[in-house]
Amino acid sequence: MPYSSINNLPTFLLYITFIVGGYLSGSVLYGYVLCKKIKGVNLYEVSDDGNAGTANSFKFGGVAVGILVLLCDLLKGLLPVFIASRFFDSASILFAPIVIAPVIGHAFPAFNVKKGGKCIAVSFGVLFGTHNLVFSGLILAAIYVFFSTIAVLKPHSFRTALTYGVWTLACILILRKVVVNFIAAAITFLVVLKHGKSLKTEKTAVSFSFLFFNKHNEEVEDEKTQNVR
Repeated sequence: MPYSSINNLPTFLLYITFIVGGYLSGSVLYGYVLCKKIKGVNLYEVSDDGNAGTANSFKFGGVAVGILVLLCDLLKGLLPVFIASRFFDSASILFAPIVIAPVIGHAFPAFNVKKGGKCIAVSFGVLFGTHNLVFSGLILAAIYVFFSTIAVLKPHSFRTALTYGVWTLACILILRKVVVNFIAAAITFLVVLKHGKSLKTEKTAVSFSFLFFNKHNEEVEDEKTQNVR
């Protein structure tokens, strides 16, 4: 049975090992590594925001490299959490640092603290690493799709910040589990923190549109134009 408490030195050392291991796993920025090795592209230099994340990997490394980076960023969060859940109770609040560690590693990597990513893919990875967090991960995905396709918020930084904020609120109101709420709040804090620069520079370009409403307006405008003709 997985540990739900830490009451001896071996258990404590194992617990710390999973936290440190998860952090180091998250610290590997596959966007930088794979784009550099496969395409000879330095994402820090060619990207506008100097970020070695999944989006820039697709943009500058191509679809194949982008997909590979996405999978690696998901797995570097999923695998440490999945393995740790075999030893520790994922419903316990003690499990929260294990879940958050890979996200912190991605945001502030051990190998270059100032060059961390924006935490989106890795945050999905950790949420799907244990059955106690899968539903919260599905909620996050659903909200992300909603703000990307139906109630569209632009630019990306504001859409992401709102998505994670609404997700945390949804976890508090719907799931009502202390460990899930704590993890959601911590991940949201890291995501918003890492998008802070973009949020400041892009605040004048914020726009919100409702897909169906816009479609209706376009049809009305077309009708008016045809009537004028």
